[in-house]
Amino acid sequence: MGSTHYKTTFLEMHSPSAQKPVPLPAELTVVECEEPQYQFNRFLYNLVGAEWQWGDLDDWSDEQWREVVESNSLRTWVAYYRGSIAGYYELYV
Repeated sequence: MGSTHYKTTFLEMHSPSAQKPVPLPAELTVVECEEPQYQFNRFLYNLVGAEWQWGDLDDWSDEQWREVVESNSLRTWVAYYRGSIAGYYELYV
C-alpha cells in the first residue's frame, strides 16, 4: 500500500489593484460565515474534501477545530449554487 501525500497551495495578492472582479452567475451566491461555528467548518472540510481525498485534518479534535475557526485570523466563505453548497474557502487575515 502506497503512502498518501498532501499538497497545500497558498495564493497571495500583493496589491488590491491586482484583483479583477468577475460577476457571479445568478444561480451562485457566496456568503461569509460571520458567526464562527467550528462544526460547520469541519462539515465543509469533510463534504468538499472527500472527493479530493483530503485527510490531513481528519484526526483534529473539536478543541483544535474550535481554536482555529474561532480565532480572529480566520474568515470563511461558502458558495451556494441554487441553494446547495458548491464549495468554500477560508482566508487567514
